[in-house]
Amino acid sequence: MKKTFYSLLAVISLSVAATAQTKGNIEAGFNAGVNFASVTSTEYWGDSESTTAFNIAGSLDFYFSDRWSLKVKAI
Repeated sequence: MKKTFYSLLAVISLSVAATAQTKGNIEAGFNAGVNFASVTSTEYWGDSESTTAFNIAGSLDFYFSDRWSLKVKAI
């Protein structure tokens, strides 16, 4: 599963880099991020819990004209 994901990521990255100078009808994008959160309970004042989450998403933008497009994201 990881090999397939990384292979697909490499193909998308190379295709985006190859068409970076020209604007076409379809554009692909990649998003990545990290989230740090902490939860404090009002019942137990001294009890605090923190978590870390990673976000990875891909997107495709389909252009109908120079002003209208449809963006599809997969998380």
